[in-house]
Amino acid sequence: MSPSTLATDPYLDQLAHLIADHGIGSFESDISRLVVRLRAAGLRCPTVDLLADKRAPGVARERAFGMLVGLLLDDRTTATPAGQLSHAA
Repeated sequence: MSPSTLATDPYLDQLAHLIADHGIGSFESDISRLVVRLRAAGLRCPTVDLLADKRAPGVARERAFGMLVGLLLDDRTTATPAGQLSHAA
């Protein structure tokens, strides 16, 4: 699965709205699955690690989520190789 495939997943948009309304802690299973998908797509960076860290402050994890989704969308629109994304965060 490529990062651009993740970026076109409509559930990411839904998840972003749900997190904004209810906080990231309410969606730990979804976040865990997303982290697995991100890592499987080759995104291995501190931002993914922060998103995965349940002990980190919720606001930091929410910002990490937003950054990663933004990077995925940028990758989709600019066709940046996934290897470059792993160093961008």
